[in-house]
Amino acid sequence: IVDILAMADHKLLVVSPQLTSVHNAYALLKACVHRVVRKHSSDETHRDLIDAALAHETRARTIPQLLGVIRPMDHEVADRIVDTLTHFGVMLVGNQLGSPAEADALRRMTPLIHDQLLIHAPLIAAIKRTPTLAGGLKAGIGTMATQTRDEAAMAFHELARAILATDLAQLRGEQRGAQHKTMPLWIQRGLEADAARES
Repeated sequence: IVDILAMADHKLLVVSPQLTSVHNAYALLKACVHRVVRKHSSDETHRDLIDAALAHETRARTIPQLLGVIRPMDHEVADRIVDTLTHFGVMLVGNQLGSPAEADALRRMTPLIHDQLLIHAPLIAAIKRTPTLAGGLKAGIGTMATQTRDEAAMAFHELARAILATDLAQLRGEQRGAQHKTMPLWIQRGLEADAARES
């Protein structure tokens, strides 16, 4: 699951206002970021340093703290990590929200995620809990498509517009955009490094 999420251009995390949902979404995102950061280790020393910083210490470093340790040793590895995380493509979708305050609480996750993981993760849709949505789920039918004035239906339309408006070339970065590949940049770099070691 972590690898599949890391490969996607759009990483949509659907989060409800319950603490368990928020915690699970962040834990999944953190595992994904850590996996990608580990892929950038260029030698055993860097790999051990990254593993120690991210997993084996009693108090794990944040990604900015980790970069502060790695950059003096190898600024190119640090720059590649920053580039990858800049184009990570995470978006939050609030689901089953009961009030504007719950949407605001989810919006406050964005700066916290950036401070800890150095990725931008805006809340792009806030889907309210509505009778239409609940009725469609109980009946097992797609009532949302026909209810253009329902608040939840409008939120789904906003979600679709936000995804369609994303500039994939910018999201993938200049290097990936120039290559016209759908493979995530960090995977492409890993394959190139493996090929270089084999030759």
